[in-house]
Order: sequence, then structure tokens, then C-alpha cells
Amino acid sequence: MAVKEGPLAAAPAFFIFISLCVSILLGARTSAPSSVIAAVSALLTAAAIFAGTERTVPDWRRIFALVVILSFSLSFISAARMREKISFPDSFESYGKILLAREWGKTRAYLIETPYGRVAAYSRENLREGAGVRLRAASFDFKRAKERGGFDEMLFWRGKGAVKKLELFEIRETAPPSGLAAWRAHLDALFSARLYPLSAAYMSALTTGRRSAAIEEPHERAGTIHLLSVSGFHVGVLAGLLFFLKRGGAARTAAVSALLWLYVAFAGFPPGGVRAAAMAQICIAAEALGRPHSSFNNVSAAACLMLLYNPWSFFDVGWRLSVLAALFITAGVRLVGRGFAGAAALSVLVWFVSAPVVAEVFSSVPLAGLFVNAIAVPYFAAVFPLIFALSLPPMLGLPLAPLFAGTSELILRFSQNALEMLASLTPAQIGYSTPLFVLAAAIFCAAAALRCGAPLRRVPFIAIFSVAVLLYFRAVL
Repeated sequence: MAVKEGPLAAAPAFFIFISLCVSILLGARTSAPSSVIAAVSALLTAAAIFAGTERTVPDWRRIFALVVILSFSLSFISAARMREKISFPDSFESYGKILLAREWGKTRAYLIETPYGRVAAYSRENLREGAGVRLRAASFDFKRAKERGGFDEMLFWRGKGAVKKLELFEIRETAPPSGLAAWRAHLDALFSARLYPLSAAYMSALTTGRRSAAIEEPHERAGTIHLLSVSGFHVGVLAGLLFFLKRGGAARTAAVSALLWLYVAFAGFPPGGVRAAAMAQICIAAEALGRPHSSFNNVSAAACLMLLYNPWSFFDVGWRLSVLAALFITAGVRLVGRGFAGAAALSVLVWFVSAPVVAEVFSSVPLAGLFVNAIAVPYFAAVFPLIFALSLPPMLGLPLAPLFAGTSELILRFSQNALEMLASLTPAQIGYSTPLFVLAAAIFCAAAALRCGAPLRRVPFIAIFSVAVLLYFRAVL
């Protein structure tokens, strides 16, 4: 391709991603035909490309046509998939497997794989992830939010792949946990047996994705709870370590790819982890093939792949926060520059960009996260690999295991106390507001426009127009 500048060269996947997001939002909130939704999405994509292009370059028509056609086609497919009629029996008796178990008020919520598809169910029974179950139930549609901003049961569970909600008449385990779920449970038990409490809790969170209140609460107050979720932060650290430690062409590519996906699978395929692994996979493949790659474009491509697999993922808050933060971080470098000052500024801006999403879903966002993340992110990027290394001797029963385990526990106790102290300096919480949304959208759109190659003088216009479109969507959808 002869294109050397502008959005079509810098990040073509980003515009396809925009089109997919628009089509999914319209598909979920309106009854318009899929063809109309796809046309609107493609037109917005074309407008965004023209807005960011200062002058034409060779081959631009061919590439422009390809991006718009892909935008229309993929948007049509996504919108049509969201309109598919669900065939599910009103009542049934069958076997299933517990894919996900989590606390849900006074009960527990379960994501269950059945012969008819994935379903969600609530029960007081303490069932284990990975266990086989026998169930007798009736199926119902999910509840929708009664008011704007309220909890939408349908969007929550469809984002996790469930198509119906069950009213359970009977459910019982018929087989112990199997597969990766059994290995996760075994590893959690091993952590508890051979490590001190904090070390065991952190190792479980970072490997199996299971978090305890002992480590969640300090991070929630400090606004750093994202550091405990298996996401781009952890996958990036792991990918970096693996890629530079392992030598050898195709063998290195295959080994790093396999280990990355094994880690994500072991953690239960969290949305942030899957997005980060897909992005890393694209980078690894591009390097192996000797092709140039862009982190910003790779995040967009990974997000597109996830939306094509399950369009309802768009409404999963974990997916949204992961993609939003990754896109802004990869775009924001040009906005703030490199070095320590740039990294600190980027951390603050990421807080502003993600704050409206967090505040809308969880009612408020800790103000402490505004400055604590500037310290916590680089600190834990160094501490987490160290904790892994210190935990290996106790896990393997090597000499001096108590010394290594004790050192790990001391480091984590210091880290938790430091988080508590920093959080106490700014205990205030900020709720969702339109000005906060406008500020976040303007910052993100300006950074994305610059990263896509838009001329500086057009960036304010692009940001203002994009914010106006987003406000319109929020008002009418």
C-alpha cells in the first residue's frame, strides 16, 4: 500500500471498530433494520476518516473503499446476530457445567453451559466452578433496566454469553470440577497451604482471577482495583518477560503465543485478558512476519475480533474499561510525550477517561485513583513479577522456602499499608455527571484523532463534533 499518512495508514482498524460499536449500540437500543444500522455505521466511519484526512495520498480510494465495505459488512453481521431469535425450551431437565460462580447479594449467580446454550441462574446452593450439574428448571427472558442508568440484567448476562435466565426447581452437582477449573481450584489450595495469607490472595488473583475481600477493599478505596484483574497490565508484563527471555525465531513465537493463551485460559478468559492477549498475538505475529505494527491499531483489531465473536461483549463493563484504557494509553503517548512526566500525566488522564464508565456502573469512583495510579502502576509492575519469583521456592518446596515466603508477605503488607495511607489522603468519591462525561470524551477523542494522523488544527473540531454525537446517542438511545 502506498499510503504513508493519515487515518487510513495509521489506524484503519480503529474506524472499523467505531462502526461496530455504533451498529451494536443501535442494534440493542432501536428496532431499525440491520441494513439501515450498517449504512449509518458505515457513513459515520466515512465521515470520521474524511474529518481526520488533511490531503489525499496515493491509493487512498482503494483503501477507503475497503475500510468502508468492511465497516458496512461487519456492522450488518453484528446487528443481524443481535436480532437472532433464541430457540430455548420453556422448561427442561438436563445436565450442565458451571462456567462461572460469583456472590450475588444473599445468593450466588451462576453461568451454566447446557445443551441448549449458556444460561444464568441464581441459587443459594454453593456450587463449584467447573462442576457438572443436574438441573431441572424453567427459562425466562432477562429483565431490562427500569430506568436509565439502572442495572440491566439482559445486557449484563448477554455480555457473558448467556441467552436465558433459569428459575431453578432443582440443581445438584453430579461431577467434581474438571478441566482448567479443577486446576485453578488445586492451585488456589496450594497457594493457601504454602504461602502466607496476603501472598496467597495476590497469587490467586493474578493467576486464577479469584479475588478475596482482604486485597480487594484496599485497592477499591485507592482506585487501583484494576491492578487485580487479569488484563492488559498483567498480560503485557508476562508477554514482555516471555518474549525477551525466550530466544529462537518461530519456536519463540509459538512458545510465547501458547503460554499467553494458556495464562488467559487459566484465569477464566476475562475480557481484559482476552483483549490484551489478542493484541499481543497480533504484535507477535507481525514481528515474526517482519511487518510493521501499531499498538493503537492492534487494540482496535483485537476489540473488533471480540465483538464479532460476541457483539453483546460491548455491554460488559470489564470489556469496555479494558478497551477504553488500552486505546487511550496507546493513543495518549503522542498527547503527553514519553518519559516519567509523560507516564504520570497519562495515568491521570486515563483516570479521567475511565471515570464516567466506573461512576455510572458503580455509582461513584474514588478520587484517590487520580493520583495513586501514577505511583501504583509502575510500582506494582515491578512488585508483581518479584512476588511470583519469591513464591516459587515455597510452591516447589525448595530450601529457604520460609525466607522467600516471608519476604513476599512483608513486601505485600508494606504495599497494602501504603495504599491505605494514600487513599486516606483523598477519601472523597465522585459520582457520574454530564460534565465529567464531556471532559472524558473530549480527552479521548482528541488523543485518538492525533494518533490517527489528524492535523492539529482539526483536532478541536473533531473532538467537539465527536462529543456532540456521543451526547446525542446518550440522549436518544
